Amino acid sequence: AGPYTCTSDLAYEPLEALLAYVRAKQPRVVVLLGPFVDREHPLLKEGLVDCADEEVWSQQVRDRLEQFADEVGPAVHVALAPATRDAHTQHLCFPQPPLAPEELEMGREQLVAMGNPGALECGGVNLAATTHDVLKHLASAEVSRQAGGDRMARLAGHLLAQRHFYPLFPPAPGAALDTAFDAALRLAATPHLLLLPSDLAPFATAVAAPALSVVQAPDDAADAAQAMDTDMDAEAPEAVCVNPGRLAKGVLGGTFAHILIQPQSPDQPTTIAARTRVDIVKV
Repeated sequence: AGPYTCTSDLAYEPLEALLAYVRAKQPRVVVLLGPFVDREHPLLKEGLVDCADEEVWSQQVRDRLEQFADEVGPAVHVALAPATRDAHTQHLCFPQPPLAPEELEMGREQLVAMGNPGALECGGVNLAATTHDVLKHLASAEVSRQAGGDRMARLAGHLLAQRHFYPLFPPAPGAALDTAFDAALRLAATPHLLLLPSDLAPFATAVAAPALSVVQAPDDAADAAQAMDTDMDAEAPEAVCVNPGRLAKGVLGGTFAHILIQPQSPDQPTTIAARTRVDIVKV
């Protein structure tokens, strides 16, 4: 997750290091979560750059990704999700739609635009992600009677329990939450993998999805949605929640997550957590 360049320059060396790692490992999917052009970057915030934000995006990020896509070919798919701190995007409130065609301008089939929050399916694994730092907001507002335990799992569990990507109201200062689009923030089903980048310490943990209560649906559409939730929870009673950290932290490189998920065996069904390995890799 972004930022993808150090605060001392706009050379995007951490992004280049990440792409070099991907070239060597050849994963099936790379998920890049914004911000890509961070409006809080000192050089951009103080107006010390002699080019527009859109030029930083196109020259330092988009061109790199297009070259990378040409090198690795169709075997590796790259998904991108914007953030509210992205200076080059037109939508600055949460939730955000995928990057617009005029912002992306990528003709490669393996480059996929996600919303914020967004979801995708790969090889039978359902992934959901948001670039909003909801964990940090929850950490500052949560009051819990539980002493000790896995605090990060508890924070991530609020999203699964409330079926919402931002289970906090009123929102934290600076959250830029647009309640008019609350429907886009709802979790229709429990994902197998939930990516929650945050300024908090990186982690990976399995979080049990809460049991569903049966309610009378007002119409057929709601019945279908409830049936979809029940089916998904039967397959994924828990979600693997991951905070990959920030790729750049100040003037230094940060971290990212390398996630390996083994395919499900028809003879010996196992949970998603038992089939998943997450390595937090330093740049």
